[in-house]
Amino acid sequence: MPPPTEQTGPDNRRRNSLLSFYSAALTSAVAIGLSSRTPALRTILLVLGTVAAAVAVWFLLRFLQSTDERERQINYRALTFSFCGALDFVFLAVPMKTRLRVLRAEKEWSQAELAVHVGVARGTINAIETGKYDPSLPLAFKIARAFGKTVEEVFLYQENQQPATTNPAA
Repeated sequence: MPPPTEQTGPDNRRRNSLLSFYSAALTSAVAIGLSSRTPALRTILLVLGTVAAAVAVWFLLRFLQSTDERERQINYRALTFSFCGALDFVFLAVPMKTRLRVLRAEKEWSQAELAVHVGVARGTINAIETGKYDPSLPLAFKIARAFGKTVEEVFLYQENQQPATTNPAA
């Protein structure tokens, strides 16, 4: 008889499937994330990200296999919800252009002065101006208020560009 801490049979298969799912999902996320930062490798990274996502789904489906009908229904609903959320994140992120540089020039503010007004680092303002970072909604409102404008007057919708990162440190 195996020791009680050692997993056997179906439990071990499910654990390995879940670990493989996490590995494939992480590979997919990294590849897709790098694709916008590395134009020369964009196609290769997008293909790798797509294949890794498909492998992740396959491992997740293996993990979700159960003989209990109720557990199976709960697992598939959770899978559908998380998959739709991932699609929203990947395909519905909206890139923006800003009028920050022009508005700063009108007020004769440096990036550092605007950063002090809204409570962020100067590098964050630089990243927003250069399109490397899309601000959070609260930060966008703070910036707009600093100029006496609405968010729509500061941040301009751009449909046909890759979205910027949401982490200025990246």
